[in-house]
Amino acid sequence: MESSELPFDFFIYIGTVHLNRNESELWKMTPRKLLTLWDSHCTFKGWKKEKKEQVPKVFADQVKW
Repeated sequence: MESSELPFDFFIYIGTVHLNRNESELWKMTPRKLLTLWDSHCTFKGWKKEKKEQVPKVFADQVKW
């Protein structure tokens, strides 16, 4: 698959299996709408990794005792 091609097999899979849409509904969606629904679905299911809190970098010479 070239980088300019859309992953239609992935779109069909997530649309029909996870989002419970039939293929005619799926083909009427834009890729943006499908991926937005997928993102919301992953958040709802708890599949999305939470962003880790940024810890500042501290070097040894910056530590004060």
